[in-house]
Amino acid sequence: MLVDSVFKSANTLMHDTPHFRDDLISCCYVLREMTDLCLPWNKPEMRVSESDMIALKVDINGSSLFGQGGLWVSHRETEESPNCLSLVTIFDNIRRLEWGEEPNYKLWATQ
Repeated sequence: MLVDSVFKSANTLMHDTPHFRDDLISCCYVLREMTDLCLPWNKPEMRVSESDMIALKVDINGSSLFGQGGLWVSHRETEESPNCLSLVTIFDNIRRLEWGEEPNYKLWATQ
């Protein structure tokens, strides 16, 4: 496993100049890992090449990362389980940011 690549955005792995967007994507990956076990490209039983990791990261959206379908499988079924559904929209908004575009933090505060 390419440990230093796990939390990097696909843009950064493809050698784009890092931006706010990439930092925020990395933060989302960390939050996902902290709340629900492993990221899809960081499962212990899988060996993922960097090119496969980039492909997974390019294709992922907020719903499959934090939502009810796709890759989200909660390992906790209690009232203490984190509710990450608000992160679906936030992640999708981050992914749509152009290089140099500032995130709309005020919008996220209301979600």
